[in-house]
Amino acid sequence: MRKNKIYLWIMTAFLLIASVSFILALESGEELSVKDPGIFGLEIEKLAGFINGILATVLFAITVVAFRRDRRTRLAFVSLAFALLAIRSFLVGYELFFPEIAGIDPITTILDFFVMLSFFYGVLKK
Repeated sequence: MRKNKIYLWIMTAFLLIASVSFILALESGEELSVKDPGIFGLEIEKLAGFINGILATVLFAITVVAFRRDRRTRLAFVSLAFALLAIRSFLVGYELFFPEIAGIDPITTILDFFVMLSFFYGVLKK
């Protein structure tokens, strides 16, 4: 239990530092570059989305295995959330390899809503 609290504090501190530095950069009056930063010619946002999709797929597989062993319905909702998150992330990362899909932003926003709803219901379900 103590390790979990330490990890939680570390993640909270990391998120605060990352968000504060970004906000300070925006408030400094310097405008962000018009050109999207990239790695090996790929946009960072889409590359991160693709990597998130792979991670979400792995977590989906792990939670499906856990659900098959325990048969707890809360794990089914967590599995559904990871599956939806993987779909959403692959849709964002899809644009790395193929042309942009029109209307992808509303679809990913709707998927975000269902991911949060599924995680929430999985937490509440006994």
